[in-house]
Amino acid sequence: MPSFLSNLFGSPYKKYNFKAEPFNKDPLAWSRPLVMHHCGEFSMAAVQANKDMEDQSQVEVGTDALFVGVYDGHKGDAASNYLMDHIFTELLRLIQANKNNMHENILTQVVGQMETEFIEFARNCFEQQHQVKNSSEIQRVPSSSEIQPVPSSYEIQQVSSNSEIQQVSSSSSEIQQLSSSSEIQPVLSSSEQQHEIQNSFVSSGCLICIIWRGTLFVANVGNSRAILGSQKGIGQLKKLGIKQMVKDHSFLNPDIQQELTGLHPDHNNRSCYQSIQVKGLIETSRCIGYAYMKNSEFTKRRSFEIPLSEVVIPPFTRPLLSSQPDVYSRDLKNSDRFIIFGSGGFWKLISNEKAARVVNTSPRDGIAETLAKLAQEEGAVNRGKKYRDLIKIPKSNCVSGNNGNQYSGFRSAYHDDITVIVVYLDQRPNREGVIPEMNSYRGYDNTVQQSEFINFYNKANA
Repeated sequence: MPSFLSNLFGSPYKKYNFKAEPFNKDPLAWSRPLVMHHCGEFSMAAVQANKDMEDQSQVEVGTDALFVGVYDGHKGDAASNYLMDHIFTELLRLIQANKNNMHENILTQVVGQMETEFIEFARNCFEQQHQVKNSSEIQRVPSSSEIQPVPSSYEIQQVSSNSEIQQVSSSSSEIQQLSSSSEIQPVLSSSEQQHEIQNSFVSSGCLICIIWRGTLFVANVGNSRAILGSQKGIGQLKKLGIKQMVKDHSFLNPDIQQELTGLHPDHNNRSCYQSIQVKGLIETSRCIGYAYMKNSEFTKRRSFEIPLSEVVIPPFTRPLLSSQPDVYSRDLKNSDRFIIFGSGGFWKLISNEKAARVVNTSPRDGIAETLAKLAQEEGAVNRGKKYRDLIKIPKSNCVSGNNGNQYSGFRSAYHDDITVIVVYLDQRPNREGVIPEMNSYRGYDNTVQQSEFINFYNKANA
């Protein structure tokens, strides 16, 4: 086809056949081959850069439905793990309560529920701190290197189900009788106190999508994205249509900057956002968690309880962040070809257009790997490295948001944790009458479990 027609209609881009080291040579990379779902196929890929894999993701396959979740953790994996373990089950519960019907408000409700539960966990930790006499334990403001890892999703689940924090045992000299209870409570050591303080700062993005009865529903909080690729036109005049379905909430987004100016017209709070950006505390205006910037009971803590690296100057009077999702829905069309889901670490390095054109012109096998590797190569080139050099660099020894992550000896200096999921949408799925298995697939995890869709369908048919 003449070049002017190619430029005009966006027909075949270029093939990406890597001659460099294969994706599986990277010890921090993971992928899942193509898996069938009720209206096509999907593949997954992820690359770790931080101390713990803070990105979490999942794909849930039903007989006539599909759920995809990408949870971009920040300063630890507690919030992203919590979302992965709970949000899908809660979504199905809300759908069932709505007589098995789905609508946009349900997405807003489920995101709000996750925010409430995770903030409650942070609140429980905060209240526990003030039930014990710990003034003798805290002598100084801890440095960033002393901040302990945030708790696992199991620990959070224990708090959510029991509304109590399970503490490690302490010596008899470290316990006291609480005035409001006859139970003996252990005094927290300084490291445990810092462990709990960190819960006020951990957060996660939340990008979820469910295909339900032929309709696509998407919600996003944070800087992950979902890109829909559709065919426009026919024959040689066809071209690729690219649509970002939900807004990302990056501070670099001009729309977000304008939104924040409107919400906080006073000079004081605008200065707070400048402080957030300069310190690199968080990159988005919306997230799940990060109670310190949302709730007065956390923002008004005594100064010695807040690590200096986290303090926002000047003091702020209203919440700086929110968890309100951007929501989108529409009926699927025969012209819809694929959806690309990616965490913020992926979209920082690859544009919407490039990612969509690569998917549109590349073989399906290993497509998520191809995209993840392209992002890695871009991150390497930005720092004067090649991919073969990049894969020899180890992961960071600290959580994201720590200045140590920018040391060139760590992978996190070249790219953040990366997650990519590509979902193909076929016009005539299951042509051979094959019904997909109702399984749950999680990112960075080779195991396969039964999906909660099974219990949902059993209840619906009971």
